[in-house]
Amino acid sequence: MKNLGSRASAAAAAAKERAAGGVNSAKRSAAPAARKAKRAAGKTKRAVIAKHYNYDAATSSVLLALHSVVDPVKFVDLSPALQNKFMGAGLRGGQRSATKAAAFYENSVPDAVKMLGPDAINDFLAGKDASHIESVANAPHKMRDISNIKWEPKAINRARGSDNMTGFERVRLDLSNGFEAFAISARQVVPRATLYAAAAEAAVSIVENGVYVYRGHKTIHMAVEDSAVNSAKAAAGGLLLGIAVSGVAAAGGAAAITVAAPALGVIGGALLAYSAARRVRTALIVEIPAPDAWRGVPDDAVLAPLDAQLLLINALKEEIASGVPTPQSAVAILRQ
Repeated sequence: MKNLGSRASAAAAAAKERAAGGVNSAKRSAAPAARKAKRAAGKTKRAVIAKHYNYDAATSSVLLALHSVVDPVKFVDLSPALQNKFMGAGLRGGQRSATKAAAFYENSVPDAVKMLGPDAINDFLAGKDASHIESVANAPHKMRDISNIKWEPKAINRARGSDNMTGFERVRLDLSNGFEAFAISARQVVPRATLYAAAAEAAVSIVENGVYVYRGHKTIHMAVEDSAVNSAKAAAGGLLLGIAVSGVAAAGGAAAITVAAPALGVIGGALLAYSAARRVRTALIVEIPAPDAWRGVPDDAVLAPLDAQLLLINALKEEIASGVPTPQSAVAILRQ
């Protein structure tokens, strides 16, 4: 019986050593898994919250940006210097009537430029001549015909001399002027759309994420990071939408944008307010699945006893499998 007790004690000591080593090993192996589980749970929580994120800030900001830059100007509202430029364009010292000059202004300047006001018009005309499609030397009777005149870079016009424009040159000039109209529009619309979108999203996202922090769905670090990411996304969205709208304007949509301009600010402001209210309300009521998982796996104080119990049970199984039929060894092991 003493031998049996000695064997049980020895087995218990061995099991205790294995358990201690196993616990430490389990802790070491559990640490990376714990960190991985916490990161995965955090991503899951963010994914749930992200379902409620949208790009309304970017859309509304583009509308507000358009409202702020669209300043359509009629010929009669141009400065005297600009009016004179259109009245004398291509006439070699002569002048056309104000009515003809107004028609030439409407036909020769892209709508995407006219909708942005005098500064954009001056940008478009800078460095250009009023160039005749059929030269004055070859068709003097068409010198005053406004349909025979296009705005063209001075260097190209003067290098052509008395030759007529070729079909290729006309297509190239139309494409060049269209691209320049897009560039002028983009320079005014895109920076404002980008800035407005970032600022609007930052304001909304700070409030929204503050609610998530208050309710325990996010840490402060997560809230700051998500607000920054959301603002960057909105800025990128504003930039892309600004480019797209500038392209639409240059491609022929400027007239529609000009007509809608007075309402764009109201629509953009209303959309932004509605989006902000909806997101904050969602943050107040949304329930995030498995909050315990997000808060992390149990700490070492909880893991260690569980691991120790598991190892002791495995040690007991080994003792039983080794052929020791007495219950004393089992009791000795479990007492450890």
